Amino acid sequence: MNADPEEEPMPPAFYDVLAPLIADEPHTAGWMLGLAGARSAPVAGAVTLLRPGWPRWPDPHDADAQVRLEFADGTARIAVCKVLSAWNEQIRYSLPAIMGFAFEEHRLPVCALLVCGSDALADRYRAGVDVGPDSFMAVTAVGPAGFPDLATCAGPWSAPTAVAAAAVRRGPAAGMEEPFVAALDRWLGAFEPERAAAYAEGLLGLLDAGSARLLREVAGSGARPYHAAMGAAPAVKGS
Repeated sequence: MNADPEEEPMPPAFYDVLAPLIADEPHTAGWMLGLAGARSAPVAGAVTLLRPGWPRWPDPHDADAQVRLEFADGTARIAVCKVLSAWNEQIRYSLPAIMGFAFEEHRLPVCALLVCGSDALADRYRAGVDVGPDSFMAVTAVGPAGFPDLATCAGPWSAPTAVAAAAVRRGPAAGMEEPFVAALDRWLGAFEPERAAAYAEGLLGLLDAGSARLLREVAGSGARPYHAAMGAAPAVKGS
């Protein structure tokens, strides 16, 4: 895998939450491109063209999700999305082929959107790929620092963006655990119960200890339909 020995391994839930979330909620890819400054107009439409197979180990030779984004200025783009928790040299060298196949199939501009578990990892992938003389493939990579804090940022938020930010940041600023969990619980409640429960179970494996404890306590209240589904929820997967 060629992972950097200094990188802290991310729990499998990082991939298990984010890859299906992007496929199920393709507008999220456009939102993430905006966070990275790689979008020039608001997203007007989004369609998932390829989603992760399930169950499987992430394939370095394929996108985790492929999304067609249509923008308010009339342009369109294919976003080839990967969810990454460690450096992988094979993925780096596979990106030009993944993007090339997407360009050939859809005949639209293609971008690579890499959602990374750490800012150092995002910086490393952001260096792009030199594929030959006068030929360089740029990469859009976003890590925790690129995502807003659910507890302190006014938004605008949606249920998918709230879950994505919580999964990547893995918690709020110090001392903001209670408002963070309250907001996360409210947004999880906007999904159908089984899906919300699956996201919540995955987040319990990602969040800092204090936020995870509070989320368990909130789920134990039974105040929302998804609370009752927790524990019986299957692993997060595309529908």
